[in-house]
Amino acid sequence: MNTIIRGGLCLLLAAGLCALIATPAFAQARLHQVTWAHPQPETVSHFVVLVSPTEGQAEGAREENVGMPQGTPTGSFTLFSAMISFEPTEFLAVAAVGHDGRRSSPSEWGAMPPSRPGQPLLAD
Repeated sequence: MNTIIRGGLCLLLAAGLCALIATPAFAQARLHQVTWAHPQPETVSHFVVLVSPTEGQAEGAREENVGMPQGTPTGSFTLFSAMISFEPTEFLAVAAVGHDGRRSSPSEWGAMPPSRPGQPLLAD
């Protein structure tokens, strides 16, 4: 599992879970569970997952508003997860949006190595 921490927001990339479409044109796209942690979820309105073909490039990244998923408290952090479709060559980061509408800086960027459909894979 790949753990990335930045500014209190922690992104964990987990195993690829299933293929979106089984056609050659979309053979690379997979639905993945993305897990992250936040130290103060009561200050968050919702989370946004940024998906980009270039690591660290938030500008122009596709934004997936994942809302405010049910969290699991784990000590000083609360874990959240959402299913996101992305290709193995794309990079992800998570940003928190506060109740005032201000968005945090994105977490560090992470990537998922490619996997075979239906096969669990843990990122290095």
